[in-house]
Amino acid sequence: MYLMSIFINDMSWSELESDSESESDQQIEYVATPAEGKSSYETEQWITTLKNGKFAMFEITTFFRYGEFTLYLTDAEKKEVLALDEVVLTDWNCEFICNNDGFCKNVDIPNKNKYTPNELEEISKSVHVCNKSDHSRESDINECGDDAETYLGVGCFYDETLQQNGWTLDETIYGFQCKCDLTNAVAIEFEVEVEVEVEVEVEVEVEVEVEEEEEELANMV
Repeated sequence: MYLMSIFINDMSWSELESDSESESDQQIEYVATPAEGKSSYETEQWITTLKNGKFAMFEITTFFRYGEFTLYLTDAEKKEVLALDEVVLTDWNCEFICNNDGFCKNVDIPNKNKYTPNELEEISKSVHVCNKSDHSRESDINECGDDAETYLGVGCFYDETLQQNGWTLDETIYGFQCKCDLTNAVAIEFEVEVEVEVEVEVEVEVEVEVEEEEEELANMV
């Protein structure tokens, strides 16, 4: 009986330790926002195969004044994210909420030095849709003009044109070029519920006051 009791106690302790570990490894839902303005970005990675069969990629990065994302993090992951000076959100368990007020974009060919001048010219011609007549061998997608590169709505790069020219959107990367603020999503929901309850209470109080004033006027008459 004594040995059996020890065995049962050992099993219970192991189960408790396992439960404790599972709790610490449990992912919690947070709302992630940039600690600084103009720091949220979205990078589209477009890929294609050139005429010679070589794989090619270029990136369009759009910057926004504000962004919100959902991150599901364990305690350890939360500490790691908060310690980062810049956060690639899609490196984590991430869901997009919003990016607001886009103000500029940047276009880049990763590993540009691995392409020949002819290959760079082919890439440049296949992604441009602006009125640039001179596409020399030295030209590339970064030489489309300051205004076209800087201001959204005037840019030279459109999804439909890229797809028609054989480009495929391979991946979209989201991130902050600054530290990240994390707020527990449950706490946000609670605050919203409290605000709604307060608003309802105020409305009720106003209605009661109006009714009382109407009754007073009726009695005076």
